[in-house]
Amino acid sequence: MARPLWTGSLSFGLVTVPVSIVPALQSRRASLHLLHDADHARLHRRMICPAHNAVVHPEHIQKGYEYAPGKYVVVLQEEINSVEPRKSSTIEIRDFVDEQAVAPVFYDRPYYLVPAGAERPYALLVEALAKTHKVGIAEFVMRDRQYLSAVQSIDGVLCLMLLHYAESVADAVEFASQHAPEQLVAACREVIARMKRKDFDPSRYDQDGQERLMRLVEEKRSHKEVVHAPPVSSEEEEPGDIADLLAALEQSVEQAARQRKS
Repeated sequence: MARPLWTGSLSFGLVTVPVSIVPALQSRRASLHLLHDADHARLHRRMICPAHNAVVHPEHIQKGYEYAPGKYVVVLQEEINSVEPRKSSTIEIRDFVDEQAVAPVFYDRPYYLVPAGAERPYALLVEALAKTHKVGIAEFVMRDRQYLSAVQSIDGVLCLMLLHYAESVADAVEFASQHAPEQLVAACREVIARMKRKDFDPSRYDQDGQERLMRLVEEKRSHKEVVHAPPVSSEEEEPGDIADLLAALEQSVEQAARQRKS
């Protein structure tokens, strides 16, 4: 089983269920890194200040909200900490609604809620949600961020579906289409009926692009078409540091020369 991302309790009314959150998705995306074509060393991104054309180190980086082009309100980390949601170890179900009441446009990312102790109350909620066709709407805090979620029963397991908050979802009314002639609607319904399947079978659909890319990678690897990155000492000066130091020395030389002339 995947490593839990969060452990606490799921509560509704006076019932508390110990649970852990584990990922429901498995990434199969091929990760390609950026390499230097000359020596195949892996490239690193750095924060560059365009005004000074220099690398900015983490201790000199601040966060700011852009309220107008080029104008920012600087927000310090301690100020961010003061308004972050209070840490909690409870997923609190506030309402129960019909399964169809949550529009798919609000769905974000799925997780599994697995029992972390008491099996009986967990099994009780799984069965009750399945038989009533309801989902629990809950809020909780994970990693200093507040989430809205739907708790539902799927194949004997509780699924935690993260939801978008209302202000994040565009109103569909502005994209609504015009009414179609009934004759065309009837023809379209016939096409749908012929293509209809009883159940959704996700195994029928593959990520062809990713599959082909991975086959290409494995084929090149099997034919020894590989390269080796050169060793990089962690104690060496970073190129950005050297460039900054060189620029500072050049400016110092110029400044000293001007002072001598004066």
